[in-house]
Amino acid sequence: MKKALVMLLCAGFLLVGGCGPRTSLREAASEPGSLKSGESSLPESEPEEPDLLVADAAMYRGTITSMAEGASGLLLTLEQAKGTNFGAASIEALLPPEAVLTFPIGELEEGGYLEIYYGGPLEAQPVTVIAANLYPSAEMVNFNGVVGELRPDPEGAGTIVLFDIENGQEVVYHYAVGQTQLYLDLTQIQPGDQLNIFHRGIYTMSLPPQGSALEIRRISKPLPAAPAQPDGLELPALADGK
Repeated sequence: MKKALVMLLCAGFLLVGGCGPRTSLREAASEPGSLKSGESSLPESEPEEPDLLVADAAMYRGTITSMAEGASGLLLTLEQAKGTNFGAASIEALLPPEAVLTFPIGELEEGGYLEIYYGGPLEAQPVTVIAANLYPSAEMVNFNGVVGELRPDPEGAGTIVLFDIENGQEVVYHYAVGQTQLYLDLTQIQPGDQLNIFHRGIYTMSLPPQGSALEIRRISKPLPAAPAQPDGLELPALADGK
């Protein structure tokens, strides 16, 4: 039965609202000329399992704050990460035995960052999980930053220079058509805007570090930003609540 469900889901793994195509840093590498002298190449490692993408299903990502065994499965409480908005600050989700997972069930623990696909309205909680992906923590794959510079190229790719909202560290993210899901119009982005980047949690060893954006969206609510960069350069002033 589970094998049949897996085959059905595999046939339906398409781009869905709230979740974009997945790619490793190696796949989204920029042209060699964009790397500064002395910077490392992008890593060669790939995840053991590709992330599931379920067509026609709603998606929610959140940190596991509680777990309880029930007669119908595992009852989870998920809390969305700072800077994201998937429809509710927290939800209850039922993980039944037939749910398709890309990880061993034993790896689920409080503090893990779970991406679930479910059917039915969000208000009808607990929602029933159809499939799920697991990440070590929200902090590992979410980045909230202030835009310093946008560097597009004619081929639908480019880089965004961002400064970490909490500590002012400079980080460069690469994006590309077909590899990055955009939930905003990049042509409207200005220095000082606040963005949430969903990524693999892998960076180059360069300074500044470089990563590959899987999803780019505006931060759900304005966050207080670090007052200055480590070198003393002031962050761009925020305007109109961005």
